[in-house]
Amino acid sequence: MINLYDWYWFIGGDISKREPASRAAPEGSKLYSSKRNTYVPDTDPGYVDWIQTNRFAQWVSAESDIWVNLQTVLSEWLWNGETFSQPADGQYHQYQLQQYSALMRWQTETKGITTSAPQKIPLRTDDRSKQMIGNAAAQARINSSFATSWVGADGKIYPVNATDMLKMGDEVAAWVDKCFDKYAQTDADIKSGTLTTLKQIEDAYASI
Repeated sequence: MINLYDWYWFIGGDISKREPASRAAPEGSKLYSSKRNTYVPDTDPGYVDWIQTNRFAQWVSAESDIWVNLQTVLSEWLWNGETFSQPADGQYHQYQLQQYSALMRWQTETKGITTSAPQKIPLRTDDRSKQMIGNAAAQARINSSFATSWVGADGKIYPVNATDMLKMGDEVAAWVDKCFDKYAQTDADIKSGTLTTLKQIEDAYASI
């Protein structure tokens, strides 16, 4: 049975010149390791140990042929529609860093905020919650007598007047703006080569 967390495939090259059941690499192919999500030489110690159990690496023409399986064990942001392997251990292609940044922006934006004093209300900021807050703030903007009871992210019920509602709407909008501003800056830093690691990206969003 295939262990997708630790398996090998020969990718690309000319399969017609490979002997049936041969462990040798087809001409022009590269050996891919799912455990490391990189290409490795056929002298790699992990591969040498792996083939001792009478296994041999299967051949596929492209990474896209095995993504349908590996997407169950690899992160979606690694995939660009054609490839997903990393250039080396701990390194990432620019598009992978950009897609990870997009994921971090989304996770940061939707993790929720707490409004400022005097009434500190923990708010959800998923899409549905943002829409509800925006709709209610629009009503408060045209009706100074607006009043409602708002269920916070902590499950508690908060009495909210027009002033409170407008503040909630403004602070949620400002939070979203900050997340997108950070995304734009992070994307520029990725393209310039200033950001090259996942931790740097995580730290960038943590600083908001």
